[in-house]
Amino acid sequence: MSDSSQRSRVQEGILIDRSVWKTPRIWCLAVAEELAWAGLLYLFPTLLLRWEVDFEWGRVALSGGLTSTLVETEMDTVE
Repeated sequence: MSDSSQRSRVQEGILIDRSVWKTPRIWCLAVAEELAWAGLLYLFPTLLLRWEVDFEWGRVALSGGLTSTLVETEMDTVE
């Protein structure tokens, strides 16, 4: 590998593997994750109105439940 091509693949000491961007599995996973988050973030406000009536809980409690779950899940993955 020539010196100039190696410099393009190494950026600040981190080896960049550009072949990962050409992998269809990675793109499928990325699109699926994007759709899952979009579904959650678009459906939650709609369901929030329904849950508020059905469970007789406030919006703050229901929103706080989702927020605390997301934070706790993220903290578990960090450990």
